[in-house]
Amino acid sequence: MYLYAFLLFWAIAVGLNSIAALIVAAFSHVYIWVHYYATEKPDMDILYNTAYKNMQPDAAEFRR
Repeated sequence: MYLYAFLLFWAIAVGLNSIAALIVAAFSHVYIWVHYYATEKPDMDILYNTAYKNMQPDAAEFRR
């Protein structure tokens, strides 16, 4: 979704040759990516255990 869905805004803006639509498309583009990196990516890292995989102690480390 993050790669293709909001490109529709750009297509409408270019197709209608509208400055206002270009501004909305640019704002939406930035807003969606900021939302992804600030909200959804950290959640996905936690849910799929990619960010905290190296933070969890290994069982062998407790034996030392």
